[in-house]
Amino acid sequence: MGRHDWRMIVEAGQSLSTYHAGRWIGGIDVPVTVVCTAGDRAVRPDLQRAMAAAIPGAKRIDVDAGHLACRHAAFTAPLLAACSDVAQRAG
Repeated sequence: MGRHDWRMIVEAGQSLSTYHAGRWIGGIDVPVTVVCTAGDRAVRPDLQRAMAAAIPGAKRIDVDAGHLACRHAAFTAPLLAACSDVAQRAG
């Protein structure tokens, strides 16, 4: 973390915090499975669930983990399940 340009990190955080996909998210027309991290303190779980609900036909997999869940081996199973689900529905 010490090698990062903190001004750029703050600017990126500002952009992320004001982004809203509401104008287009309902138009997604491909299979989607959203992996929601229930213990996330960076992206609120209720917002993750709302995003999943806004995508027509989206499936959701809830994981009892935080924002950095993908760093842990336990994230492999839900990620593979999500990928498999999307692949089967894209069939």
